[in-house]
Amino acid sequence: MEHGLSEQTLASYGSDLKQFSKWLSGKNICLLD
Repeated sequence: MEHGLSEQTLASYGSDLKQFSKWLSGKNICLLD
């Protein structure tokens, strides 16, 4: 396992999570209900 590749993947995944959170906020959806 290459550490550099792992970091890049995690950074990409984190970015997707942020965008998804913004989308959920826009939809006013609460998944913690």
